Amino acid sequence: MRAFVILPNHIHALIKPLDRLDDISRVVGITKRNFTRSYRLRPGSSQDSKIWQERFWDHIIRNETDLKIHVDYIHFNPVKHGLVKAPEEHPYSSFLGFVENGEYELGWGHEEPRNLQKMNRVIEPAFFN
Repeated sequence: MRAFVILPNHIHALIKPLDRLDDISRVVGITKRNFTRSYRLRPGSSQDSKIWQERFWDHIIRNETDLKIHVDYIHFNPVKHGLVKAPEEHPYSSFLGFVENGEYELGWGHEEPRNLQKMNRVIEPAFFN
């Protein structure tokens, strides 16, 4: 998994199938099934509760610029939704790993990154509200 964030009511993940024959639906299905099994083993968890929505939205990364925008979108999401004031405050994210690897500096994402401002206007109404 390249990047991820887990929020109270949804997740974002940037994944790469293991080989060209893997399709994203199969990868997502396996991930959902494994998570559900693990979750239901926890004491007090409901065996009958629905965890996942039926569908998911996918996007094929076309180039390095597209990759950067989507990684930024994932890491800025907890701030955007008002869960934290800075990406490094959200514990369920790959953001700090990116900081450790030198891909971000602490302080990034305290304000909406410029490369996301246009993206949010385009995709938010159709997919995420």
